[in-house]
Amino acid sequence: MIVGDGAPISKARSVQNCPMPPSLPLSSTPDRHDSREAARGTRSEDSGRAAPPRLTSVDALRGFDMAWILGAGPLVQSFARINRNAVTVFLDEQFEHVRWEGFHFYDLIYPLFVFLVGVSIVFSFDRKRSAEPRSVLIGRILRRGFLLYILNFIFNGGFSAHWPNMRVASGVLAMIAAAYVIAALLYLFFAERLKILAGITLALLLGYWALLGLTPFPDFHLDKATVERLAAQA
Repeated sequence: MIVGDGAPISKARSVQNCPMPPSLPLSSTPDRHDSREAARGTRSEDSGRAAPPRLTSVDALRGFDMAWILGAGPLVQSFARINRNAVTVFLDEQFEHVRWEGFHFYDLIYPLFVFLVGVSIVFSFDRKRSAEPRSVLIGRILRRGFLLYILNFIFNGGFSAHWPNMRVASGVLAMIAAAYVIAALLYLFFAERLKILAGITLALLLGYWALLGLTPFPDFHLDKATVERLAAQA
C-alpha cells in the first residue's frame, strides 16, 4: 500500500520503529569560553612558575652599583670643576683610585659588584637545585663564566695586541668570571655541608693572604724599604 508521498507503509513503519541514536549530553559539547579560560589559566600558572618573586633590596643595590659603573662618577666630579669647595673637592677625590694604600668610594664599586654576584648565587641556586639536574646547573655556570671571559677579552682589545701585551687573564670581567665559577661550583656541591664550605672559604682567604704577603717577586722583595721606595715613585 502506498501513502500520499509515494512511500510504502511497511517502509514507513520500519523507519518509525528504527531506534534513534542517543542524543549527546550538553556537557559533552566543547565550550570555547571554557577552553580559553583553561588555556589562560595554564599560561598564568606557567608564567608564575617561570618568574619567581625577586628580592627588591638586591635589585636596588645592583642598580645603585651599576649606575657608578656606567659613568655616574664623572657627573659628580664635574661639580668640582664648576665650583671648587671643600665638599666638591672631597667628592672629586672619592672617584679616583687610591695610589697605594687605603681606599676611596671608587675602590668599593668592584667589590660591591662581586658581593652582589655571591648573594645572587645563593638565591638563584636555592630555587634551581631541587628543580634541575646538577649537570644542567654545572653547564650553565661554565657557560656564563666563559661568556664573561670572552667579553673581557674583547673589551681589552682581543687579538689587536701582540703577545705578551695581550690581556688574556687580566681585567675586571675576567676576575668576576673566575670568582663566579669558583663560588657557584662550591655552593652547588657543598651548600648543605656548611662546615666543609666554611673550611674551604677559610683556606682560600689564608691562601690569598699568603700569596700577597709572603710570595716574593722575581726581581725584588717586599721589605719595608722597597715598599716605601715604590710608594714614593707612584
